[in-house]
Amino acid sequence: MYEGDNDEEDLSDSDFDDLEVINTPDPSAAQFKHRVGTSFLKDFPGSHGRFTGEVKRYEGHRYHVKYDDGDSEDLSEWELENLEIVPES
Repeated sequence: MYEGDNDEEDLSDSDFDDLEVINTPDPSAAQFKHRVGTSFLKDFPGSHGRFTGEVKRYEGHRYHVKYDDGDSEDLSEWELENLEIVPES
């Protein structure tokens, strides 16, 4: 009903039989190539070294990752594609 519309109509389940059901995929999963839990290796400049990171969640169009030393950052698809992905065991 719309505001100002005083016509009341009883609807039953059969009134919706002809409607097409549209399955909308989870947008956070559809636009990202790597799943939550994907692990990768990243070299940090200087004497910081190499750390293992893991995709924890998606935020906007970026991956939120956490490293084994406790640091975290957001990476784009391109940035993650250029890192060494650790194969699932």
